[in-house]
Amino acid sequence: MNLKNFLWYTGIWTYPPLVALVNLIVKAMELSIPTVWQCVIVWGLPLLYPIIITWTNVERQQRGQTDFSFAATYGLAAKDEKHSKAYLEAAYPDIPTQYASKIPTGLVLGKHKGKYAYYEIAKSF
Repeated sequence: MNLKNFLWYTGIWTYPPLVALVNLIVKAMELSIPTVWQCVIVWGLPLLYPIIITWTNVERQQRGQTDFSFAATYGLAAKDEKHSKAYLEAAYPDIPTQYASKIPTGLVLGKHKGKYAYYEIAKSF
């Protein structure tokens, strides 16, 4: 696990901003509580969020996930669009020769490997 993955895995990156935010809130409220309790609130309370993140990521790792970056966590990671040759052959089978020609005739359905796929419309008129 690289450093970037470790930082996202533990959620430790959330601690400094949360300490600053809680400190601002405590100072703005001008609470009349002892300094010891203010320290517990300002330094201890923000620890809960990284603990929750780490717990969640441990569960995700047990399910087999290995990438814990921001993009992978929130579904923004680029999807691997490369498919195997067997998958592509199954998804895009060759067109039967009776429906393929180099010259478009009938109802043209598309073009595949330089040949037109068509469906012959019966002449009912």
